[in-house]
Amino acid sequence: MAEMIYAGDFATESERRAAGILSRLPDAWIVICNKMLPTHGNTSEIDFIVIGLRLVFLLDEKSWTGRITGSDHIWNTGRGRTPRSPINKVDYVARPLAGHLRNKVPALSQAQYPYLLHAGVLLTDAQEIPNITDPRVHDQVFLGSTVVAHLQSLDSQPRRLLGESNRQALRTCLYDLSARQATPAQIDDYLIVEATDGIAGVSIYQATLHEAPRILMVYDLTRSLDRSEALDFYNREFKALYDLQSTGVVAEVKDPFSWSDDFRVLPIVPPQGIPLAALPSPDSSLELVEELLRASACFASLHLIHNKGVVHRALTPSAIVIEGNGLSQKAIFTNFFAARIDDQSITPQLDLLALTDPYAHPTLATSYGQANNATDQYSLAMIFLERVSRRSASDLRRDTRVLPNLYTRWSSSSQEVIEELTELFSSLLNSDIAQLRDAKVVGNLFAALAARIRNNDQPPEQFLDKRYKVVRLLGKGAAAQTFLVTDTNVPSMGTLAVKQFHNAADVSPQAQAEFDALKNVRSKYLPAIYLVNSAEKQSHVHMEYIPGQTLEELQSEFPWSLDRWWRLADHLLSALNELEDHRLLHRDVKPANIIFDAERDRYVLIDFGFALAATQDATLAGSPLYWPPEALTAQAPPLSSDRYALALVLYRALTGMLPFIGSDKRNLSPPVLSDQRVQRVAEVLLSGLDPDVAQRPQSAEQFRDQLRTAMIVVDVTLDLYSPLQPQVNTWVDLVRGLMRASVSGNSDNRGLDTPFVRDTYIPTALDTNLLPAILQHRPKVVFLSGNPGDGKTAFLEQVRLSLVNQGAQEVQSNPSGWEYVLNGHVYRSCYDASESHEGLSADEQLTVRLRGIEGGRLSDDAPTVLVAINDGRLADFLERYVTVFGALKQQVEQSRAKGTRAERPVWLIDLKQRAFVTLTSTEAPTIVRQVLAKLVDPVRWSICESCSVKGDLSNHR
Repeated sequence: MAEMIYAGDFATESERRAAGILSRLPDAWIVICNKMLPTHGNTSEIDFIVIGLRLVFLLDEKSWTGRITGSDHIWNTGRGRTPRSPINKVDYVARPLAGHLRNKVPALSQAQYPYLLHAGVLLTDAQEIPNITDPRVHDQVFLGSTVVAHLQSLDSQPRRLLGESNRQALRTCLYDLSARQATPAQIDDYLIVEATDGIAGVSIYQATLHEAPRILMVYDLTRSLDRSEALDFYNREFKALYDLQSTGVVAEVKDPFSWSDDFRVLPIVPPQGIPLAALPSPDSSLELVEELLRASACFASLHLIHNKGVVHRALTPSAIVIEGNGLSQKAIFTNFFAARIDDQSITPQLDLLALTDPYAHPTLATSYGQANNATDQYSLAMIFLERVSRRSASDLRRDTRVLPNLYTRWSSSSQEVIEELTELFSSLLNSDIAQLRDAKVVGNLFAALAARIRNNDQPPEQFLDKRYKVVRLLGKGAAAQTFLVTDTNVPSMGTLAVKQFHNAADVSPQAQAEFDALKNVRSKYLPAIYLVNSAEKQSHVHMEYIPGQTLEELQSEFPWSLDRWWRLADHLLSALNELEDHRLLHRDVKPANIIFDAERDRYVLIDFGFALAATQDATLAGSPLYWPPEALTAQAPPLSSDRYALALVLYRALTGMLPFIGSDKRNLSPPVLSDQRVQRVAEVLLSGLDPDVAQRPQSAEQFRDQLRTAMIVVDVTLDLYSPLQPQVNTWVDLVRGLMRASVSGNSDNRGLDTPFVRDTYIPTALDTNLLPAILQHRPKVVFLSGNPGDGKTAFLEQVRLSLVNQGAQEVQSNPSGWEYVLNGHVYRSCYDASESHEGLSADEQLTVRLRGIEGGRLSDDAPTVLVAINDGRLADFLERYVTVFGALKQQVEQSRAKGTRAERPVWLIDLKQRAFVTLTSTEAPTIVRQVLAKLVDPVRWSICESCSVKGDLSNHR
C-alpha cells in the first residue's frame, strides 16, 4: 500500500474514492492529497501528487461520468456542461510545479532528469476514455479502474531512477506546500454542486437554489489592500453588468450579497439554449449556412455588449449559449469574470496573468489590459474558424497569416464565396487592433455569405486556354493557384492539375524550376509533371492530379497507430530518397503538401514550387515551423532541411504533439509513452530533430533503417543447431493485408475482387434480409451509409453476383458502379456517391445513377438503385436537387424521422449501427467469431506444423 499524506478534507466523494484507489499503488510510492501551489501570480489547487520510482505525477480528479466528447480546449461532459479541457489546466500547473521541485531538490536538474513531471486527469467514475480530439488523451487521461496499472506502466519506462534520497526530498518539499482550501458545501441558501476553474481572485461554483441551477461568482475582497474600496468597485461593476440585462444577450444576474467580510457573491441564472461548445461542427453545405448565421448572431450580440462599454475578454465556445436556429438564432454571453468595463477590470489581477486562453488575441499575452473591441472580435473569429476548418485553435494561431484552404473542405460551395469567407476571417485575425470595426457590420457580412451559399451562388463555367474546363480550385498561394481541370479536347484523359502563376514574369523561372526538379524523377510517391507552357498561356504547369485529403486535414486523427504511421513514414522516406538520389531539395515538406491517395493507398509529396538543386544558393522558403534551427543563419538551404521537416511531420503523426515549446527548437522534450515500441520510434525521430546537424541521420535511407530497427520487437530467441528451411505461409500475408492495405490500393478490402476476400466473406442480415427484398423490387432505392471498410461495397458486389447468377444482362460496369437488367427490370449501384468518375463530378455521377427516380412520386416501374453514401452528403445533395428528386427527398426525410419500414420504397441502412459482437448470450455465433473462424481455419495453417518455433510461440497467442 502506498504512503498516503492528507492535507485536508476532500472536496467531493469521488476524490475520496480516488484516494482509496491510489492507495493501492506499491509500498514505495507516495501519494500527497489536497495541496495548493502558487502559479503565475495566482494559486492553483492540486488534487493528487504521486511520487513514483522514476516520475512524479500530478493528477486533477474529476467525477464526470457518461459519454464525454470535445477538443483539446473544450470538453462536453453532458447536461449542457462544457468546461475547459482539464488537461490544459494540469499542464499549466505542471510547469511551475516542476520548476518548484527542481529548485527545492537541485539534484533533479534538467540535464540529469529531462522529464520529471507527468500531468494527467483522473476520471474516477468514468467507464471509458473520453472521445476527445486531443492526442494527449492517450497518456494523460486515467480511469479509476485502470489508473494504478497505467501509472506503473508509465513509471516503468527506461529512464533514470529518482533515487531514495531525492524521493524523500520531494516528499518534504511537497508536504510543505499549503493545504488546499475546502470547497464549501453551502453558501447561504445555495447548495454547492462543484467548483469550476476560477481565475485571479474569482472562485466559480456550480450550485442550485431550490433545485434550480445557478452559477456563483465569488470575489475575494482580501486580495485588495482596501476592502471597502474593493467592495465599492465590485458593486459598481455589478450595476454595469446588471444594465446589460436590457440587451437580452447576457445571462440573468441576481442581487449580489456578502459572504462573511471577505467575499462578495454574484449569483447568475444559466441561460436556456445549448453552449456553442456542445454543438457539432458543420459537415454539409446546409450546416455551413447555419454556422455562418450562428457567427452572425454572435457578432450582433457582441455589438450590443460593446455599445454598453463592456469588453468581454474571455470569449470561448463555452462562454456562448445559442438559442433558436437559422435566422432566429440568438447568442447569449456568459463568463464575464474577466470583463473590462469603462477601462477598468472586474478583476485587476487578471492583467498580470500569462496568456493561457487559445482564443485570446496574442497581444493579451503581455497584459489583458490591452483588450478592446477588436480583441473580442479576434476571439469570435478564432472560435468559428476552428469550427469551420476543423483545425484546432492552437494550430491556427501559430500563423494566422496563412489560413487553411477552406475550399478543399467546402468545394461544393462557390469558390468566390469561400475565398471571401477566408478573407473575412483573415481580416479579423490579422488587423491592427487599434483600427476598430463595428461587430454588427461584421455579423452582416457573415449573414450575407450564408445567404449566398444557401442560394447556391456559383460562378459561370471557367476555361483555361479555351480548352481546359475548371472543375474546382485546389489551392491558392501568394505566387500561384492550382486548378483541377478536364481537357475538353481529350475527355478520356480524365482530370489533371494545372498551376497558374499570378505574375507572368514568374512563369519562366519558377515553372521551369519545378519542371526540372521532377522531370527525371520517377516515384509513385511524387507527382508526375506532363507539360510546362509559356507565359502567354493561362495554364502554365500540367501535373498529375493526386486525389485525397492532405495530412493537414487528417491531423485531428493524430496520434496514429504504429502500422498506419509506418506507411506514411515509409512512403515519404521513399520520396525523399528519390529526391536525394537526384540531389534535389523540396524545401517545403509540411502536412499541407502531403496527400493520402486512398485509391492507390499511397502518401504523395506535392508542390515543388520551392524545389532546387542541393548545391544551389537560395533564400529561405517554406514554412518556418519546419525549418531546422541552422537555416536562419545558413548561406544556402541546409542539406538536411527535408529530413528535418519530415522528422517533425512524422513526430506529430506518431505522438500528436510537437517536441518543443513555442519556437525553441534547441530544447527538445522527450515524450513519455506507454507503448515501448512507439517510445523507441519517437526517440529516433527526435534524433532527426537534434540541434546538432551531425547527430541527425545523414540520408533518408539511413533514417528509414534507424526507424525500422526501432520498430523491431524480438519475441523469441532461436537456438539454431542445424540449418533450417524457411516455411512460408502465404495465408499470413493475406491476413496482414486486411489490416494494412497492399500497394495495389483497395484490393482485398473493397468489394469481392480476390479469392481471399470471397473465401472469407461472412453473410449478414444484409444478405439474408435485404438482398431477397431487392431481388423482389421491394425497396426502389437503398442508401447505405457508414464508415470506410464496413462492407458497403462488398454487399453491392454480392447483389451483382446474385443478379449474374440469375441471368441478368450487364449494361455497364466500372469502378464507380454497375447497371444490370433482369427480366426487364433495371438495377444500378453507386460504390461511392462522393467520388467523381470519368469526367463526371460526384453530383453528376449520382444524378445519372438515380435516373428514373426523378419527380414528385416514385413510379412502380422505377429502377432499383443502390447507393453507398455519407449521411451528410445525402442530405446536402437532396437539398440542392429538391426540384429534381422531390419524392425521393420526402421519403428520405420520413425514414429519418420515423425509421426505415419494410413497406416504404426507400430504405436507409446505417452500417454504423451494425454490431460485430453481442453483449448478451446467444446461440448464433457473432460476426467477429465467424470471421476469426475463417482466418484461423487449421487447413490454412497446416504448413506451420513443421515450424521450429511453433512451441515457443504457443504462449504468444
